[in-house]
Amino acid sequence: MNILKMKVILLLSLVIGLWSLPGGCVEYMPLGRENSVQRINEEVEGDQEVELPFVDIPYDDDEMTYRAAEYLALGEYMSAIEVYERALNSYPEDPWLICSIGDIYSEYLDDAQKATEYYELANQYDPYNPHSIIAKSKVFFLRQDNEKGCDVLKDFINECDFRNDKERYLGYHSIWMLTNIAYGNDMYDELEGAVSLVLKLPGYDRWEESLIQMYVIQTMVLYEFLHENDIQVEKYLGVYKGIIDCHEDADRVRSALELQYSARLYDFCEEMMELYFTE
Repeated sequence: MNILKMKVILLLSLVIGLWSLPGGCVEYMPLGRENSVQRINEEVEGDQEVELPFVDIPYDDDEMTYRAAEYLALGEYMSAIEVYERALNSYPEDPWLICSIGDIYSEYLDDAQKATEYYELANQYDPYNPHSIIAKSKVFFLRQDNEKGCDVLKDFINECDFRNDKERYLGYHSIWMLTNIAYGNDMYDELEGAVSLVLKLPGYDRWEESLIQMYVIQTMVLYEFLHENDIQVEKYLGVYKGIIDCHEDADRVRSALELQYSARLYDFCEEMMELYFTE
C-alpha cells in the first residue's frame, strides 16, 4: 500500500486543510448557511462594494439566514449580527436568534468570550430547546473541554426526534459537529461512535441522511488511512460503497456531497474506491 499512498499524498495535504481552526475544531457551519454563502460568493465579484440596506423581514429563519449570509460573504460581520439583533427586539428570548449571534462571534470574529455569553444566555432562557443544547456543547468546545462537549451532542442525538423536520436537521448537524471535533482532536472512540450513530439513523429523510452518513464514513476512511490501518480503510470504504449503491439516486447524492461538504474529501474517497475495488 505504500505506493498507493504516495499517489494520493498531495491530495491529503489539501484535505487536512479542512481542519484548520484552533484546537483542531472545524468551523460550525450549518448546511443551509454554507449554501447561502456559496451562492452569495458567486454573486459578489472581487472587492465590489454592494449596498445592502436593511429591510423589515418577517421572522423567517431561511430568509434571515440568507440576509445574514450576504453580510458574512462581504465581511460585514457586525451587520450580520444586527440582522439577528433586530429580530431579538421582538423575540428577546428566542434561542435560535441568540445562538446565531453567538455563532458569528465564534466563527467569524474569533471572540470566544462573547460567543460564550450568547450561548449561555440561550441556555438561561430555554435550556431544553435543541438550539440551546447544541450551544451548550459549543461552550465546552470553546473551553477545550471536548469530552463534555461530545457527551452533550451524543445525548441530544440519542434523544432527537427525527420525525420533526427541524429537530432532525439539528440532529444531522450535531453528528456533523461530533465527527469534526472527534477527527480534529484525535478522539477515535468518538469518531467510531459517530459512525455507529449515522448507521442507526431511522430513515425519515433518506436524502439528507445519506449525505451525513457518507460524510462521516469519508472522514473515518481518511482517519484510518492517515493511521495506516489498511484493513479498516477497506472496511469503511465498503460501508461507503454500500450506502451509495443502495440509494435510488446515487448520482444526485454524490453531486450534493461534493458541493455541500468538501470536494477534496469526496475526491480522496473516490480515488481510494478505485484503488481498492477496481479489478
